[in-house]
Amino acid sequence: MCGTGVELMCIILKQKRLSRAGALKALDFSTTRQPAACERLVDMGGLKSLFAIFMGRGRVKRVAGPKGGDEATDQQAAEERAVSVIANLMMVPLSPLCEHEPQLADKQRPPCCELCRA
Repeated sequence: MCGTGVELMCIILKQKRLSRAGALKALDFSTTRQPAACERLVDMGGLKSLFAIFMGRGRVKRVAGPKGGDEATDQQAAEERAVSVIANLMMVPLSPLCEHEPQLADKQRPPCCELCRA
């Protein structure tokens, strides 16, 4: 999923719409082994919504459908999806802060940023 799709899913999560469960499922799929999508999710502030769902504060509303099911099962599934997205974020390798980060142990490094000047 490209950056705009992740942005849209973050907006749906923040607005607490009925399609929140579907947006969470799409985010779970899109962040699997996709560093760009994970980075975009963090940049959009999606962690706030994810942790609210994970902690049980952001209830996922459900639409009564033919499958039945109860609210507790839907909330548990949403929490599992939120944990899966957070786990996907943890598996993504961190991008370097600057082009000289691998050389930070060296004493002679060019001062390209505040981190390199320190």
